[in-house]
Amino acid sequence: MYRIGIYAYFLKVLILFLIHFLKSKHTKSVCYKPFEDFAEAIPKSGALVYSQEDSIASVIGAKEFADMQAIPYLAHSHKILDGITYLITPKNERIKLEVFGEHNLKNIACAKTICSKIGVTEDGFYQAISTFKGASKRLEKVKETDNFIYFKDFAHAPSKVSATTKAVKNQFVERKLVACFELHTYSSLNAEFIPQYRDTLAPADVAIVYYDAHTLALKNMPNLDENFVKNAFDHDNLHVFTDIQKLKDFLKNINWHNKNLLLMSSGSLDEKINEIF
Repeated sequence: MYRIGIYAYFLKVLILFLIHFLKSKHTKSVCYKPFEDFAEAIPKSGALVYSQEDSIASVIGAKEFADMQAIPYLAHSHKILDGITYLITPKNERIKLEVFGEHNLKNIACAKTICSKIGVTEDGFYQAISTFKGASKRLEKVKETDNFIYFKDFAHAPSKVSATTKAVKNQFVERKLVACFELHTYSSLNAEFIPQYRDTLAPADVAIVYYDAHTLALKNMPNLDENFVKNAFDHDNLHVFTDIQKLKDFLKNINWHNKNLLLMSSGSLDEKINEIF
C-alpha cells in the first residue's frame, strides 16, 4: 500500500516534466490542446488533479466536464527548521522530509490527493513520503560539512533553474548561496532562447554562468558574447566563464564558511570541479 504512494509521486513528476517541457518549447496555445484532450478523455467518475498555480492546468480544471471531478492543489503545508523541511499534517503533526523546495511540496500535495483517491490512507502516505529521497540528479548532496553543502542538480530549463535556485536559498536562508549554471543544451546555448533565463538566478548571492566554446562548436552553433549572456541573466553579481580553469580558480578562492554551492548542469561540469571540494 505504501509503495503505491511513491509510484503515484513518480507518475506526477513525469507528468509535470512533460508539461514543463512542452511549455519551454512551445507557445501556450500549442501545448494547451493536448492537455485539454487528456482531461476530456478521463473516464466517467474519474478525477483531474491539477496545480491551482499552473496557468494552463487551472484553465482546464475550471472547465465543466461531465461526471468528472476536478481537484486543485497547492504546495503542502510545511515548516522549515534548521535546513530541514517538515510537512504539517491535518493533525498538526510534523513529518520530516528528505526533499525540499516549493516544487517538491507541490508534487507531494498532488501525490497525496491521487493516493487518497486510490485508497492509500493518510498515515500510510506520510509514512511512505518521509523516506522518499527525491529523483536522481535532483538536488543531490555531493559534500556536506557543518557550515557548507555542495548540491548538484540536472536543472537546465529556465523554470527548473529558477525553482532549484529558489529552493536552496529558502532552505538555508542564513547562508550565502553561490549558484553555478552551465549552458549546455541546444536551447540554453541559443542566443534567441537565453533571455528566458532572466532572473532565474536572482535568489543567489553569487551567480555563475559557464559555457564551453568547444561545446558550441560541436553543436555547430555560433559563439556567444559574454556581455550578452551577462545582460540576459540580469544579476547584479553574475560572473561569466568560458574557461574551465578560470572557473575552478574562482571557486577555489571563495571562503566557503557559511555558504552553499549549487551546481546546475545537464553536462559533466561537476566532474571537472569536484576535485576542488
